[in-house]
Amino acid sequence: MPMSHQSQWYLNDIVINDYFKLITNRDPSIYCFDTFFLNKLSKSGYAGVKRWTRSVDIFSKTKIIFPINIQSNHFCHWVVVCVDNAKKHITYYDSLQKRAYKQFLHVIAEYLNDEHINKLGTSLQADEWLLLVGENPCQANGRDCGVFMCIFAEYISRNARFNFNQNHMLSFRQLIAYELTINRLVNLDEEEPDIDEAIRQIINN
Repeated sequence: MPMSHQSQWYLNDIVINDYFKLITNRDPSIYCFDTFFLNKLSKSGYAGVKRWTRSVDIFSKTKIIFPINIQSNHFCHWVVVCVDNAKKHITYYDSLQKRAYKQFLHVIAEYLNDEHINKLGTSLQADEWLLLVGENPCQANGRDCGVFMCIFAEYISRNARFNFNQNHMLSFRQLIAYELTINRLVNLDEEEPDIDEAIRQIINN
């Protein structure tokens, strides 16, 4: 997503981290890292982040979600990686389908192995885990990646089927703002035939 004067459309770290807290508040079996984690891990290695989980066993969670901000050569983009501990899947979701950034799958797999050794004393059984690129809706502009990422994470956290596309992003922006205002998430029905109308009714009721 190229940076431009339209930065008011971009969701920042504060908004995204607050939204991801709503995901964990709704379901404590989900653990969400914040948007600064991967940057710290990339710069400092496992030693620089091992205290981030000193009070939590992430392997006891059903899912672990990593929001990731990619910044390179005036390019800024949000993607998300979800770890499913039960299925032993690590899945990368990207609204631009930039497969080059699926390298984060390996970064997170290595982190999980280091965390498993540090906390549980043994390595992960790497041959039992799958690294996957998820099938997801794609954005058709240069500013909605943050919204897509948040909605990917919200749907994934409750095992909902993706039923949205670019045309729904303005409504989802409004829903995110509403949910942050009321400090809780609204479970939008994945079978809802008219997403925009359903969101209007949620916000106006």
